[in-house]
Amino acid sequence: MDDSNASALVKAALQHDDEAARALVRQLYPLVSKLVRAHRPRRTAEEDLCQMIFIK
Repeated sequence: MDDSNASALVKAALQHDDEAARALVRQLYPLVSKLVRAHRPRRTAEEDLCQMIFIK
């Protein structure tokens, strides 16, 4: 994802554009998942941590 596309999606998501928010999650989930997997506590589920990150 390039910076201009990411910026446009973030702006749209902040304006309550649900499709833009879903697109951000789809595009960023692989990276977030990889980072969580590398740093998660032993018993914490990777998917749960990823969901918490995107909710915030």
